[in-house]
Amino acid sequence: AADHSTENNDNNHHEEPGKILCLQEVDLPEIKQHLEAKWGYEGLETPRLHNGGSTGGRTDSCGIYVSKATFEIVNHQFLRLDDLATYSSSISNGSQKDS
Repeated sequence: AADHSTENNDNNHHEEPGKILCLQEVDLPEIKQHLEAKWGYEGLETPRLHNGGSTGGRTDSCGIYVSKATFEIVNHQFLRLDDLATYSSSISNGSQKDS
C-alpha cells in the first residue's frame, strides 16, 4: 500500500516532483521557471524544431531535469531517435568523436 501520510487536501498545495524528471512534448519555458526557481532543479532541453516532425509542424521540446540537491549534470549529448542508425554505425567504425 502507498504511504499517503503526507497528503494534503488543500488544492493549492503542490508537492515537490521526483528527483529526476523526463518531460516530452511540452512547452518548457513555462515549466522550466518553476523547476529551477521553486524546486531547485537543473536540466537540459532538446533544441526545438519549428519545421520538424512527421507533419512538418512545430515539434515541442523534450527535457530531462534533476534535483540539484541530489544530482549534478557533468556531461551531455543530444541524440535524436532518427539519428540512431548512423550513430551506432559510427561507433562500430570508430568514427564517433567525444564531445
